[in-house]
Amino acid sequence: MDRHPEYTHSHLPASSEEAENINAAGNRLWLGIAIGALAGLGGTIVMTQFQNAMSSLAKPKENNGNGENSGENATVRTADAVTKLVTGREVADDHKVFAGQMVHYSFGTAMGAVYGAMSEIRPASSAGMGLPFGTALWLAADEAALPALGLSGPPRSFPVRTHVYGFASHLVYGASTELFRKGLRRLLMGRE
Repeated sequence: MDRHPEYTHSHLPASSEEAENINAAGNRLWLGIAIGALAGLGGTIVMTQFQNAMSSLAKPKENNGNGENSGENATVRTADAVTKLVTGREVADDHKVFAGQMVHYSFGTAMGAVYGAMSEIRPASSAGMGLPFGTALWLAADEAALPALGLSGPPRSFPVRTHVYGFASHLVYGASTELFRKGLRRLLMGRE
């Protein structure tokens, strides 16, 4: 006999079928995170190739004082800030490009993992072929977080073409990430 009827086991699944459903949902979430991370890495690679192609089409511009063309872009500044926080020193000059690339690919992979998780929790979040995701990421990271953290100049300090370039790059990232996520999910889970 239970001496404390007020203490119920309502936090436990009512049946083994319910427990299996909870376990399956947890497994789908972890698989969604892994698929999203791989898709985010793929999306970052495609985005980088898009940026390289766009850069090769554009004529070299003069440095406008915000570090945009000196190798001191936001990813390098982020790598410097993290390295300084952890080690007390900045990234060595001959490692700055590599450190910036590590930040770029790590961030793209991490955001893909978040997108993969959200796509499992709320499938509607993957609607729009990844374009809303790319737009949200551009607004949150490029237009808000980087300037707020002092890792880039304020949005008004950049010409419109810089914003358009960043927006287009993130649309490419979002769409590519969704294509990879959808394909990997279909391959590994057998459905979409």
